[in-house]
Amino acid sequence: MGLLDKFFGVREGFVKKLYKSGEKEYEGHIKNGKQYGLWIGYYENGQKRNEVNFENGKKIGLNTIWFESGNKKGEENYKDDDLDGSFIEWNEDGSIKYKAIFKDGVLVEKDGEGVG
Repeated sequence: MGLLDKFFGVREGFVKKLYKSGEKEYEGHIKNGKQYGLWIGYYENGQKRNEVNFENGKKIGLNTIWFESGNKKGEENYKDDDLDGSFIEWNEDGSIKYKAIFKDGVLVEKDGEGVG
């Protein structure tokens, strides 16, 4: 029995998990026992928490994260489950908190300066 079986109880199809209040916590799809496609997480107030894409159970592409208020909190890019590309985190007031660039999971630039 795999990890997804333990949490979702399914090997194929659409999955939705609810908070005890009945509000959606997250939703997405399972294919061949692994996460795939767009997964969306929610705060209990119904506001989106994050959106991330999966392929064969690994994060790929853009992952967008929001504060509970609805303001954007972050954007990070993935390739084969590793951070790869731009990474930006904002403060709740919309000002930039942190910027970085990753390559194959390794930090290569932080706030405009090379690393390593």
